[in-house]
Amino acid sequence: MTVKELIRNYLSGKGFVLTGDIHNYICSGGHSPFGTGPCLSRMRKSGELLSQGGGHKTAYRLNPDFVPEKSTVRPSAPKPKILQEWKEPMRQAELESNGVFENCRSSSQVYAMDRLLREVRNAANLVRP
Repeated sequence: MTVKELIRNYLSGKGFVLTGDIHNYICSGGHSPFGTGPCLSRMRKSGELLSQGGGHKTAYRLNPDFVPEKSTVRPSAPKPKILQEWKEPMRQAELESNGVFENCRSSSQVYAMDRLLREVRNAANLVRP
């Protein structure tokens, strides 16, 4: 559940509730303590919450007359098709071969030295019992 949904559930059927009580409830649900204040402010500005008091003694309750506007409700948008089509060719190219790695391996002096050292280590391991 989102912080906004938790706040709605906590305040439903209750009168005014202090900010600290809402904050403790949200934190007990495993959410970040930094998300409560901004979420309460946004909900109050949109008219979803009514506030009373000020500072640390601010109390909130749900506005019974609140009707969400279409602009405040965010529908979940499907993934763009362009992004899905773009990722598939990249995966196929990575599985077939990696041209950049092959080019670096063929021209790298470090890789040539590493190959020689690997051969020496393998030969040394074969000699030991």
